[in-house]
Amino acid sequence: MLKLYSKCFQENNIKRAIKTVLSHDGSRTSGPDRINRKSKITEDRIIREIKLRLRRYKKVNSRKVKIPKGNGKYRELTIINLFDRMAQQCVYQIISPILETNMSKYSYGFRFAISAKVPVSKACTSVVNSKEIYTVEIDFEKCFDNIPLDKALDSLRQLGINDGKLLKTIKHLMWTSKEYSGVGLSQGTILGPILANCYLTKLDRFMEMEFNLDKNNEPYHENYQRHKGHWIQWNLSRNKKIRCKYYRYAVV
Repeated sequence: MLKLYSKCFQENNIKRAIKTVLSHDGSRTSGPDRINRKSKITEDRIIREIKLRLRRYKKVNSRKVKIPKGNGKYRELTIINLFDRMAQQCVYQIISPILETNMSKYSYGFRFAISAKVPVSKACTSVVNSKEIYTVEIDFEKCFDNIPLDKALDSLRQLGINDGKLLKTIKHLMWTSKEYSGVGLSQGTILGPILANCYLTKLDRFMEMEFNLDKNNEPYHENYQRHKGHWIQWNLSRNKKIRCKYYRYAVV
């Protein structure tokens, strides 16, 4: 059975990564090498360049772009070279199916075929169906900028990515400049969002255990609805945890 690292080099995986990256609007934007999807480059050279990066023979280069957020602030995006993006896509295609099966079902950030509308609609339904409820919204300010890369890689291991060579390659592909210190997951990269999601899985697991979400997220029983006020007061008087619903999502 091929290890995960070896699967990155499979021809069908590389060609799918090339096709996917070139289909994105971002492929119109050039990295420091000024190469984009309009550049005339043979497929053989593209494949060769991707493999060099997967083998960690070439360093990742990037440039920074500030994008207005609409509130007077800016989001800094990291634009890496087209070949670097394709190498990251090769890795993403191998690790994503494994991570999807091991992540929390209460995580809606950067998940396949799930947008922020899903958890928001669920939260709205919870509010409508509950007479007594408090809602708490927490925003992680500059979340990407503050996550240590090594800690994110540890989270990958905990979620089933144990191939040492592949982990080294991911670290190499996320080391986007000479100035990088190992703290922060560059926004604008392909692997950045999934690494951030893996890191925040610790929060999801904590909430699952602390508030017994699998049980408490079920619909309230009719008898509970009738005596809910007394139940909450009784629990609070005994320093017990009250029922809680939890949804983590991302807005980009």
